Amino acid sequence: MASRKPIDYLTEADRLEQAGDLVKAAEAAARALALSPETDEIRLYLAKLLKLNGRTDEAYAHYRRQLKLGRTDLDLQVNLVEMLRLQTDRAADPDLEDEIRQCLAFPNVDHNMLARVAAARLNHKHPAGPRMKPPDPAECCKDDFLISTLAKIYFTDSDLEPTLKALRRALLLEILSSGTLCSDRVGLITAMALQGANNEYVYGIDDQEKRMLAALLQLQEALIAGDGPSTGLLGAVLAAAMYMPICDMPVAHRLQSIHLTDWPENVRPLISSTLLDRLVEREIAAAVPRLLPIRDEVSKLVKAQYEEHPYPRWLSVAYRPKVSYRADLQSRLPRAELPDILDRGKLEVLVAGCGTGRQPISIAKTYKDISVTALDLSSMSLAYGMRMAAGMGIDNIEFHQGDILDLPHLDKRFALIYCSGVLHHMRDPVAGWRVLCGMLEPGGMMNIALYSERARAVIARAREIIAGAGIGNDAEAIRGFRRDVLAGRYGKELAPLTGIADFYSLSGCRDLVFHVQEHRFSLPRIDEIRRELGLVVMGFNLLPPAFQAAYRRKFPGDPGMADLANWDMLEEMNPGMFLNMYNLWFRTEN
Repeated sequence: MASRKPIDYLTEADRLEQAGDLVKAAEAAARALALSPETDEIRLYLAKLLKLNGRTDEAYAHYRRQLKLGRTDLDLQVNLVEMLRLQTDRAADPDLEDEIRQCLAFPNVDHNMLARVAAARLNHKHPAGPRMKPPDPAECCKDDFLISTLAKIYFTDSDLEPTLKALRRALLLEILSSGTLCSDRVGLITAMALQGANNEYVYGIDDQEKRMLAALLQLQEALIAGDGPSTGLLGAVLAAAMYMPICDMPVAHRLQSIHLTDWPENVRPLISSTLLDRLVEREIAAAVPRLLPIRDEVSKLVKAQYEEHPYPRWLSVAYRPKVSYRADLQSRLPRAELPDILDRGKLEVLVAGCGTGRQPISIAKTYKDISVTALDLSSMSLAYGMRMAAGMGIDNIEFHQGDILDLPHLDKRFALIYCSGVLHHMRDPVAGWRVLCGMLEPGGMMNIALYSERARAVIARAREIIAGAGIGNDAEAIRGFRRDVLAGRYGKELAPLTGIADFYSLSGCRDLVFHVQEHRFSLPRIDEIRRELGLVVMGFNLLPPAFQAAYRRKFPGDPGMADLANWDMLEEMNPGMFLNMYNLWFRTEN
């Protein structure tokens, strides 16, 4: 028998992958790599299969090897970040810092995917606890890893938060007691201020800090003069910027007149993000194209929430190189028969409820021949997205302010509609969904994401407690509620909230448990609605490999994994599996 060649094993691996046997597919790909260890494409294919099998450490090692060999393509970077975020058990490994810093230098990936693994490393270096000394600013200002991560991401870790709060307080006391800012502290305090901006100043503030902050704001008034920032003014601005955006300081209009280049170079990103960019967004918001005045009363309340707290205030967006929409969607739904409409030239896409623009920007940057229409209730959310899109040079998105209920006034139809995390905040979600169906072209598809009743049990309980206690939804009330949850005031009942990323930003926490309107669904109810609307389930979008493997074990006779009744049984056994929403693809029946 002739010896087998790498191509033979690769053909076998592809066949097994298509059949859903990912374990044997990975074994075949590994044999191909053993015969041709220097072939990059084989190694990357094996890494993909290992990732799908949940063997993330092995997949990460293959991706790291490719990076060390000088490969820098975007697809590799995205996969590397996705695997690195799972390396939290390596917190004691100093090499982890360089690996994280290297990924933070990638411009087109989602840096906040690294929040947990970066926090694990920092918790190892700066452990918190009642018997531990508070962080020393003199030591922390030498920690380049701390400074770079503070500036690039927002942390979502309940163990690290007390450490950062203590460091913030220590820096504030140091500046007020000395009356000046040491030059070696500028990088650290600027990074702390950027972290405050990144999490929207969600950390609690005690009465002493409030008094010190008020004193700083008065000091700014006394110090501001001339064309550039003095050392004293710089210290007063940076210290206060750890607690509030510069655009909200009483001297903001005078700081605006200082040219950006007159600020120290490492301070300029803070001036841009918390002063200049915010002022630009306010100008954009006043000129956003409006569909119609918002008339629905619930929509008005939701609009008001997101005008006050645009959500989410993202920092970076992950996307893959310009790819074919059909090819990418087929990789997500390998067993689905995709409609012919995807083979047309330019695809018209609607993102209904686009928030701060992250999803339409990702779509616009990822796919070839796409024209995107993005709609949202909030002008401030849209302004954030419009500013970010302009900064990225994106010109194939058309933003509109308006209500989903008024979409027919666009007089336009779409091949693809995305509506993620939106319908469940409407007065009547089914009515909103019906409007979206009317906006689809014949043969069109839609991606709908809705809250799970089972997965959000702790969130529903938190909402009950908040309503029963009469807790408000302003920034101070949200900070107070978070403080009580972190302190264990509610016992174990609400402790799971601390494992949810949205708990760690102000707009995120408000969206999570303080929202003015929330409906939750079950899969049987979604199945009823889609039948009523004449839709066919095509499958779940971006299911974690572990979920797919669990489904295949439980229901081997359904390789398409599109039976909602089966998924309902699986969710009953794993109530938290859809905490990130049911994210489903549908198409019209005809």
